[in-house]
Amino acid sequence: MDEPTLTPLHVHAQYEFIWQFMRVNQIDDIVVQFDGSGDSGDINDICAIHQGKTDDELYNLLKHPLPEGLIPEREQSVFISQPPVTVYDLIHELSNALLGASEAPDWVNNDGGYGELTWIMSDIEDEPPRIEVEYNIRYVHTELTELKYTKFGELDEGDAL
Repeated sequence: MDEPTLTPLHVHAQYEFIWQFMRVNQIDDIVVQFDGSGDSGDINDICAIHQGKTDDELYNLLKHPLPEGLIPEREQSVFISQPPVTVYDLIHELSNALLGASEAPDWVNNDGGYGELTWIMSDIEDEPPRIEVEYNIRYVHTELTELKYTKFGELDEGDAL
């Protein structure tokens, strides 16, 4: 069972769908939190921000199924029913692609990193929506200090290293 190949047209339509979804539902921002290390990374949480709606209402909005045709058809077995692809799934997929882009810092390997990717609807009339990503890259910093002591456990200041 092969995954469909997404063309730029499909991808642009998917981004446009997310922006229209946010506009129609008066969602100010969608925040995607991610964390990774040791050769793997995960999106930990996706939440919508709207003044006046509860977290449950916003969660239910994100779990709304996508309209047909937005994602190319996948082969489906007659015997296996698959849950519908939701807005949450699409945001997860598109955000994951941005986090894995070649220009993004390596937040999954070694000590890894964490951060937030935010889909922002602008309040300013002529300002288009945008996506901002904040990466925090972890690294180990070491500083060597060497001390020398006499045979009596006193600091040997004359022969300091």
